[in-house]
Amino acid sequence: MGAEHGTQFNVESVTVGANMRISAAGELDVATAPKLDEAIDGAVQAGKGVSLDLSGIDFLDSTGLRAVIGGLRRARAAEVPFTLEQTSPSVDRLLRVTGLDGEF
Repeated sequence: MGAEHGTQFNVESVTVGANMRISAAGELDVATAPKLDEAIDGAVQAGKGVSLDLSGIDFLDSTGLRAVIGGLRRARAAEVPFTLEQTSPSVDRLLRVTGLDGEF
């Protein structure tokens, strides 16, 4: 859906002490999930904890959710902290419906 309509998406990463704060805004879908994957991978490979802010996400599909969960798994495998700091109502709803809200 998003790729066909010129999806608006932005990811910003800022180092804060031992963590990388990654803020994403817009539509997190099949067209944009690789950008979030790249940001999370950069933090994990640098040994930084991930502090993820999804409060600016307007839309989240299953591919976007897979990027978030995949990032969590990669961080756990690398033994670095992964925290979901803020979410939007659409993210909250999808996490609750899928039963993943307890993972963070």
